[in-house]
Amino acid sequence: MGRGTANGSGQGLHGDLTTTGAVCISSLPNATQGGRGVLRLGDKTTPCKQCGKAGVIIDSLPAMKWNGIPTVLDGAEIRCDCPPGSNRLIAPIERSRASGTGARSAAQPDSTPMTRAQSANSKLAEKAATPFANSSAATSSPAGCNHPDQMEELAAYIAGEMNRNIQHPAVLKMKELIDYDSSAQAREFRALPWYARLAGPPNFNSIALAKKLEAMAIWTKQVGQNMEWDHKPKLEAMYNGVVRHKQGKYEYYYDIWSNIHYGYVGIAGGLSESVLLDGAGAEQIVSDSARKVAELAKPNQERKLPGPRPTASPWTELRSWDDVADRVSISIGIKLYKQHPNGGITAKMIMNEVLAVAPVNWGDGIRVHICK
Repeated sequence: MGRGTANGSGQGLHGDLTTTGAVCISSLPNATQGGRGVLRLGDKTTPCKQCGKAGVIIDSLPAMKWNGIPTVLDGAEIRCDCPPGSNRLIAPIERSRASGTGARSAAQPDSTPMTRAQSANSKLAEKAATPFANSSAATSSPAGCNHPDQMEELAAYIAGEMNRNIQHPAVLKMKELIDYDSSAQAREFRALPWYARLAGPPNFNSIALAKKLEAMAIWTKQVGQNMEWDHKPKLEAMYNGVVRHKQGKYEYYYDIWSNIHYGYVGIAGGLSESVLLDGAGAEQIVSDSARKVAELAKPNQERKLPGPRPTASPWTELRSWDDVADRVSISIGIKLYKQHPNGGITAKMIMNEVLAVAPVNWGDGIRVHICK
C-alpha cells in the first residue's frame, strides 16, 4: 500500500522531507502506510537546514485522525525559526501508470513540464523515500517487517548538535583554559624588566592546573545527567518514551548518539581521548552506584541492577567501568573530530561509522529487532 490521499493531496509519512530539507519524524511508527509511520499534528522534524532549529508540524487535517490526533497533508506548515510559511511538508502523490481511459500508457512518459518548485520537491521526496538506499543495514529488515528505519533522522539530529556545539561558548572557554602554557608564561615572566620580577614568579604550574580544573567543571556542567548536552531526555520526548530505534535487523539504544557528540565536542574543547574515556567511566561508576543504592529499598526478588562492574580489562582503568556501547560511540565521536575538526559532519558520516561496527561489538547497545 502506498501513500494515502485526501482532497487530492498526499498524506504525510515518516521520513518525508520539508521544503527546507529537514526530515519529518512520526510519533506513531506502528500506524503505517507503505511501511512508513503516519505523520500527525505536533510531530517534529530534524533540525532545519536553514535556521538550525527542529521544527513542529502545526497544520492538520481535522477529518482524519490517528489515536485522536489529526493527520497532516502535503504542504502542511512546519514551525521553526524560518519565516512563517516558508517551511512546509513535501508529501507527493504517486501518480498511477495504469492504462485505460483518462490514464497515460506506462510506455508513454508524462510530457507535462514541471515547475521549478515541483522538480525540487520531487527530488527531495525521492531522498526521503529511499534514505541511504545502498546501506546493507537499511535493506536487510526482517521479512515482512513494516517498521521504518530510524537511524538517519537520529544521525541528522546529532550531526546538527555536533556542528553547532563546537562553537559553543562553553567549548571555546574550555579550549582557552586548557591551552594555557605554563612554560610559555614562565619565559614571558623571565623576559620582563628586573623591577617587574622583584616579587618573584607566580606558580605557573598551579595556574595551569587550576585552569584545567575549571575547564573540567564547565564540561561536567554541560554533559552531566539531565544537563544541556545529555540528549537522552530530548530523544525520549521526541520518540514518546521509546529508547531503542530500529535500523535494519537491529534496534540501537538512544545513548549512542549523545556519546558520539560527547567524544566529538570534548576533543574540540581541548580534552584528551583518555580524559574523555576515563571521565565517562567515572560517571558510570557514580550513576550505577546511585541506581543500585536506590534499588536496595526494594525486596530482594525485585532487585535486578548489578551495580558498578567492569566491562573490559584492566579493571584498574576507569574507562573499563563504562558500558561497552558507550566506549564504542565515544570513540566514533573522537574519530570524526580527527577527520573533520571544523564541523561539516553529516548524517551519512555518522551512519557509516555506526554501521561499520559489528553488532557483536556493541554489547548491550543494540539488540535484534523483533517485529510485533
